Amino acid sequence: MEEKKSKKANVERLLSMWREAGLLVSLLILVAAFTWSQKEPQLLKLESNLDIFDDEEIADITQEQERRRPPEPPPVIKIEEEELPEPEPQPDLSDLLPDEDYIPNLEDEFDDLEVKVEKIFTSVEQMPEPEGGIQAFYAWLGKNIKYPQAAKEMGLECNVFVKFVVEKDGSISGVQLQEGTEELCNDAFNQAAIEGIRRAPKWKPGRQAGATVRVYYRMPVFFKLSGN
Repeated sequence: MEEKKSKKANVERLLSMWREAGLLVSLLILVAAFTWSQKEPQLLKLESNLDIFDDEEIADITQEQERRRPPEPPPVIKIEEEELPEPEPQPDLSDLLPDEDYIPNLEDEFDDLEVKVEKIFTSVEQMPEPEGGIQAFYAWLGKNIKYPQAAKEMGLECNVFVKFVVEKDGSISGVQLQEGTEELCNDAFNQAAIEGIRRAPKWKPGRQAGATVRVYYRMPVFFKLSGN
C-alpha cells in the first residue's frame, strides 16, 4: 500500500528552502559591503569674479562713504518745566474801600498851596502909571530907545503898539506886540520898542479894592524924526 505525503510536510520543506536562500543573499550583501572601496569626494574649485583692490583704493572708498554719510541729527534736549510756586493769598481789602455813595470834598485840599496863579486885570479902579506921569515916561523912552539907523537914513517913521504887564511891585514883564500890529512896522522898529520898554523903570502898580494887583497895559511907541 502506497504511503501518501501530507500537505503539511510539503509546506515545511518549502519554508526551509526560502529561509536558506534568504540567508545566502544576506551573506552576499555583507561581503559586498566590506569590499566596497571608498572614493574620496572631489571638491569643486570655485573661481571668484571679484576684483582685488589695493589698500589705498579701499581707503579712498571708505573716506568717500564717510563723506556721503548723512549728518547725525542733533541730540534731543528735554527741558523740564519749572514748577511755579503757588500764589500767596491776597488780603481782603473790601473793608478799606470807600462806599459807593461817598463823594470826596476837595474844596479845602488846595488852601495851603503857596503857588497860586493870580488874575491879571485889564481895567481896575486905579490904573498903573509911570513915575512922573506918562509924558515923563515918553521923554525917558526918547532918550533910551535907539532909532533904527537904516530907517533914519531912509526917513522912515512908525508907531509900534505894545502891551505888557505891570506887576504888583511895579516892575514890567511880558512885553510883546499887540495882536494884529506886527506888519505895521518893520522888525527894526518892533524890536527897538520892545527892548526899550523892557528896560523901563518901575511904575506905580494898579489897585483894586484897596489891594495892589497885576494889570495889562497897552501903549504906542512913536518913532518920529526931528523936524517933521
